[in-house]
Amino acid sequence: MRNVVDTMSAADILEGLPNCIHEVIVRHVAERPDHPAFVGDATAWSYRQFADAVDAVTTDFVRLGVRAGDRVLVASENAVALAAFVFACSRLNVWSIVANPRLSPRELDQIYVHSGARRVLLTGDVSKEAADHAARLQAERRYVGPFAGVAVGALNETTAPEPVEGDASIGYYRAPELTAKAIDRGGWFNAATSLGSMTIIFSSSDALRS
Repeated sequence: MRNVVDTMSAADILEGLPNCIHEVIVRHVAERPDHPAFVGDATAWSYRQFADAVDAVTTDFVRLGVRAGDRVLVASENAVALAAFVFACSRLNVWSIVANPRLSPRELDQIYVHSGARRVLLTGDVSKEAADHAARLQAERRYVGPFAGVAVGALNETTAPEPVEGDASIGYYRAPELTAKAIDRGGWFNAATSLGSMTIIFSSSDALRS
């Protein structure tokens, strides 16, 4: 196996990869739609069910005023809802900013302000920490797609979406000292900073193929 990999060029490997994160499951949905894709809270989600969830979340994101080139901050523990939100962002050419809900209020607020997020989503039904942030931010709890108890922050009407290009990388890097850089077209983090407590967000082919 190692010899096969060694003889493959970088171009060969990249050629076989999907262009965007949300396309990762396309083949599986077509070939084995009823196979388990995620298991969370003792509930299994098939590829078909997860793809349907991403469709529903995408529709709700548009209803919530999220536009291509916008940034969406998601504070969530590992959960199926988090995966669906990231895939929906990829579908819409939106920057997904995934943050640990165990961050302090000051840290989460700084990420929100610094990133210029259009919306903040917090999975209050997944963890107490996310629910606490939601209460502090007075975020409205509602369904987003099939996911209940998602707290949605107020629409940030002052932020402007980034220009969207077909091959543009959509990524965000955060570190404690609040330096932040987009992932460059080569897929490298363009940042010289400490790696402690970082948040990495990606939603494009360049980030996926780095």
